[in-house]
Amino acid sequence: MCSKKISREHYISANLLKADNDSRTANIGGLRWQPNDTLQNIGISSLQSKILCEKHNAQLSDLDILAGKFYRVLDAADKNPESLATLSQIDGHSLERWLLKVTCGLVATNKKKNDLIPKKYKDILVGGSWPEG
Repeated sequence: MCSKKISREHYISANLLKADNDSRTANIGGLRWQPNDTLQNIGISSLQSKILCEKHNAQLSDLDILAGKFYRVLDAADKNPESLATLSQIDGHSLERWLLKVTCGLVATNKKKNDLIPKKYKDILVGGSWPEG
């Protein structure tokens, strides 16, 4: 059951946007409302949309934390591999759910909002099973 209040959600996880610095802005490109082939310094708080109810936003926040961890492991592997532990463990199923969450969030920023997101995707986000294959 959803809560009645819709919350603002970073469709690209805030902890990813802040991963390289503690700034309140990030260089972003490729969004449909931006000029082609251009990076813009945009306030991280403005990269939100009213997509999820408060309950589901809270439920999915662990996925954002996992995405940040995944990014930091990849970034360290690229920039400072000796700093990594011998084994870095990431839950692949949760990472897949996070990627689906980002995709749904980007779609939901359209004017038609959640009408474009199949119910099956929403079910997967809140713990439903993936289709076979």
